[in-house]
Amino acid sequence: MSCVNEGFFIRCAVEPSVIRLASNHLSPEDIDWFYANLEIQKETQDDEEKIRTFFHYDDEFHKKIFMLANKPETYASVLRVISHLDRIRYLVRVLGRFNLETVSYEEHLEIFNMLLLGVTGKYDLDSFIYNHIIRFADFLPTLLKEYPYYFNVNCNVPSK
Repeated sequence: MSCVNEGFFIRCAVEPSVIRLASNHLSPEDIDWFYANLEIQKETQDDEEKIRTFFHYDDEFHKKIFMLANKPETYASVLRVISHLDRIRYLVRVLGRFNLETVSYEEHLEIFNMLLLGVTGKYDLDSFIYNHIIRFADFLPTLLKEYPYYFNVNCNVPSK
């Protein structure tokens, strides 16, 4: 479970700064890229059969922000830590516990607007990103109880 907490921590600590760095620096090509990405997210957000497509474009959306901020190594570091966090995101969705995609898509639209227009000092971007990332945490206690071996990286699955 500590790996999951590390994923929450690093994303909450880094992503607001990266969004601030990338804001107001979008080229016309970048804007087109975001429009295309968000259109695919919109088309796949409610389609059970396209959940992997949505997650792929969700991940690419966040990666693009890091690249715009000229932080590819930071992105690589984040990616190494968030794999356990992603496992929970996938598990929650595959089990049909919660549709994260619709809210994520809407929040991505807000982030895109921040990238276009900038983030004012009065806006609480840290809380916004925290809520964006932590959305599925309500399911953690149940998932830990039902799938304890899924979250324990160092455990051995019991043999029959």
